[in-house]
Amino acid sequence: MKMNKLLALLLVLSMVFAVLAGCGKSEAGETAEEAPAEEAVSEAPAEEAPAEEPAEEETPAVEEAPEEPTYERVSVELPLFEETRTYTMFNMMPFFMNGLISDYSNDINTLRLLQEYCNIKIETRVVGDSVISEQFNLMCASGDLTDIIYGTANYAKGYDAAIEDEIIIDLYDVANEYAPNFMYFLNTDEAIRNELITDKGALPAIATIYKDAGCENGGILLRGDWLRELGLEEPKTVDELHDYIQTCINEYGCHGICMGNPMGNNKADDVIYGYAYDLHPGDYNIIDGEVVFSYLNDSYYDYISMITDWYADGTIYTDFYTASMGQPDKFFAGGKSPLVTATAANLATIESYKLDDYDYEILPIEAPKVNADDELHFSWTDTHSQIKSRDTWAISVACEDPEGIMMAVNYLFSEEGELMFNYGEEGYSFEYDEEGNPHYTELVTNNPDGLSYMDACFLFVSAAASNHMPGILDLKATYYYFDESQWNVLETFSTCDADGSYNMPQGVALSAEENEEYSSLYSDVSTYASSEIMKWVMGQAELTEESFQAMQDNIIGMGGDRMEELYQAAYERYLQK
Repeated sequence: MKMNKLLALLLVLSMVFAVLAGCGKSEAGETAEEAPAEEAVSEAPAEEAPAEEPAEEETPAVEEAPEEPTYERVSVELPLFEETRTYTMFNMMPFFMNGLISDYSNDINTLRLLQEYCNIKIETRVVGDSVISEQFNLMCASGDLTDIIYGTANYAKGYDAAIEDEIIIDLYDVANEYAPNFMYFLNTDEAIRNELITDKGALPAIATIYKDAGCENGGILLRGDWLRELGLEEPKTVDELHDYIQTCINEYGCHGICMGNPMGNNKADDVIYGYAYDLHPGDYNIIDGEVVFSYLNDSYYDYISMITDWYADGTIYTDFYTASMGQPDKFFAGGKSPLVTATAANLATIESYKLDDYDYEILPIEAPKVNADDELHFSWTDTHSQIKSRDTWAISVACEDPEGIMMAVNYLFSEEGELMFNYGEEGYSFEYDEEGNPHYTELVTNNPDGLSYMDACFLFVSAAASNHMPGILDLKATYYYFDESQWNVLETFSTCDADGSYNMPQGVALSAEENEEYSSLYSDVSTYASSEIMKWVMGQAELTEESFQAMQDNIIGMGGDRMEELYQAAYERYLQK
């Protein structure tokens, strides 16, 4: 009985193997359905099957790698809608536009054109740039959200939390479907994608993206005419820069440099003067893969020692800490200061402060170093990022038609939309030259109402100075008034002479839980550090290695090392993206 069962089992197995063999035939193209199991078994019963000779091994075919998807920008048929669609928008009024705009939606020409071309209407809720954070948070607390929101970065817990707390929506899927022109930039540039996509894979907002990185880099402008008159070489080191300033003070009766950020807590922290020390004063650097808080970086001692010495001998303007916004530009343009820190975009502002009977020659210099042959690793972040504003337009949970807004975004990121974004309306704010290149009309270049370069650009042709809508920003277009020396400024500042390896990427972001912990730590640490640093600079306390170490120890005791840990975790998440 057992033997019969065994033979039956062998017969069944033979049939199974035969079926499988039939499925594997390729020469005759047969399949299992074309070769029934019974026929396969009768051809070669298991008991009588001759031993098969081993088949020669065939070299497995190398599978071709799947082709990379191709992406391209597409034209957009206008108008987008047969019937006008209306959206509300929360946005910011820059301080220099006060008095020039009464109707935000229509006085800004490119925003007016967007509405006209797409057949949409945008009703704006506009607040001043000095109160936008406060007003944004009040709006969130009240629940009275507009459809479109500028400034989601003001949400203290971060972008992912703004989505989880139902303030804004994740735009990834809706942008992928309705704004392929915007997604083109995310899909073709890994750096842009990593900066705009959150750790949780969300797209919190539509960004404004530079056409060319480096166009708003900062650097130092000297008086080229004074340098030549004094017979001095262009300074390459901080010591040579110090000597130039001192010589100008003695020869021309000007005062020292007016430095620092007038809006910052610690006005002695000036990013550009930190270049020499590979340091982002008051902020963070990435050094050999480690996040380092500037006040816990030993290089900060050398940096603040320089600032303290410069203030003591008048190289830094005595009242720099009381300077108002724009004061350094006014001093430089009026011959009261031998240098100013600026971007290429500031040149028009500086020029606007120049007295009619006073001429000067600007000379941009590369970032001064401690030693002339040093290699710099930190610089203005624009050098290594193409993002001007990460959160120009977010869409709130109150919006009933995010698809329509994304269709408008799709137009803005098309080639036609890019032209409108940067040049406005043909025949009004721009015309084409004989070579087919757009150029501004006198509405912009010689405004009949006497508007400055910057004001005319803002009102008629570009979103360079604000965030009323996203797009591809070609700053070189707005530099139409540059002469050779001013283009030299842009070229000189374009890289900041640094490789950017110590720059913290813009896409590094704390989680909601991390942000809550970090905010409480940072508030106390920054207040304490600013107080100690200003005491040293003003000569109210002596800066020594011991006093600096004591400050570092106190900052660690207040949680400074924990602040580094939180950003280290965020940085590592960024790398994983």
